[in-house]
Order: sequence, then structure tokens, then C-alpha cells
Amino acid sequence: MLFYGGLLAGALERWPLAIERFEQALRLDPAVARTHLFLGRSLAEVGRFDDARRALEQAQQMGAETEDMVAARRRLQYLEGQAK
Repeated sequence: MLFYGGLLAGALERWPLAIERFEQALRLDPAVARTHLFLGRSLAEVGRFDDARRALEQAQQMGAETEDMVAARRRLQYLEGQAK
């Protein structure tokens, strides 16, 4: 439920709430690659780029889908470029 709550919050662009839900979900089960992936995407949206990179790296190490990783890293790069 926490994971889906994070997805919903993200869809509504309520990034702090999304981050909170994904972090809660990871405290219950830290072995879910998709949760790390979406946490990373949410962190990127609020400008926490180093934290986002760490979450995405964790997702990749845990076997997150390649297409999802490419999209998440592309969005991170875009947001970093916008912040400069």
C-alpha cells in the first residue's frame, strides 16, 4: 500500500509525500528494486540529485528493468540541467 501511495502522490506531483511513502515502504521491505527506482525519480523532482543517484544505483544493483533505469536517469539529467 505504501508503494502505491507513493505512486499516487507522484502522479499528483506531491513529491515530498511520494518520497515519504517510498521511504516508508523501503523500511518495511528494502529489497524491492522498483521502490528504490521510484524513490530516486521522486528525489530528482525535488532537486535532491545526489540522493536520487544513490537510490537509482541501488535500484539498478537490485535488478530494476533497464528501460525504467534509462528513463529515470534521463529525467535526472534533464532536471539537473534545468537547475543550473
